[in-house]
Amino acid sequence: EIRDRVNYLLSEKNAIGFVRLVTPALPPETPMGSGKTKLLLMVIVAAMGLGFVLPTAIEVLDRNLRSVNEAEKAMGISAAGWLVRMRDYASKMKAADQMRRFSSTLIREKARHNRQVYGFTSVKLGTGVTRVVLETARTLSQLGPKVLVIDANSFKPHGAFEDFKIGLTDYLSGRAEVTQVVSSFNHEGTLLDVVSIGAYRTNGLRRLDKFKLAMTEWSQSYDFILVDVPPLLLSADAELLIEVIGQVFLVAEIQSMTKADVVRAKG
Repeated sequence: EIRDRVNYLLSEKNAIGFVRLVTPALPPETPMGSGKTKLLLMVIVAAMGLGFVLPTAIEVLDRNLRSVNEAEKAMGISAAGWLVRMRDYASKMKAADQMRRFSSTLIREKARHNRQVYGFTSVKLGTGVTRVVLETARTLSQLGPKVLVIDANSFKPHGAFEDFKIGLTDYLSGRAEVTQVVSSFNHEGTLLDVVSIGAYRTNGLRRLDKFKLAMTEWSQSYDFILVDVPPLLLSADAELLIEVIGQVFLVAEIQSMTKADVVRAKG
């Protein structure tokens, strides 16, 4: 029996994968698996990491302007003024104060450099250019100067001016006199003199030489002329009008325009 056991051990020793069982495995005194406490801790750590990484990733990938400072850096100049959304009484008072500051700047520029004509444009539609023009005109009128608003946006005219059948393009096409295209418009309780785009806007603005003559004539009757210009990146009229007007403000709406848009407009 002893010989048979020795022979058996020798044959097992020479076999591939020889394993000798010395003692059976003992159960662990302390469990090493992921218990409920450890699992909960892992979930909390993962959530905290995701809460930090996700906003950071969104901020890095978000190319939209997020503040006035970012807009100023993109343009390379200080903002002439800024508006806040009017949601309540406090925000309305803040917006009115900022508009008075901006209007005061225009009044000082007229006194120092005799600048009367200003254009307002953006890089795309829906950024509130018309609202800024009308609010500026209303505030200037309340401060005393006489103001004329011109809708030169043939790309997308102001809808509230559609009732005015005779406008800028009627004059430029020779179908109306310069004195016939000025209408009265009530903007939030303030009567403003306005010139609508008119009925002949399909092919854009023509005869900019006549536009210059009209601006010269209107400058004799008004302290300020504010022109609503089409978006820079969407209409050729914008570049043509800028050459005629000279001073143009770029309206940049936070969270709806990218830094690249502003840089392209500046170029």
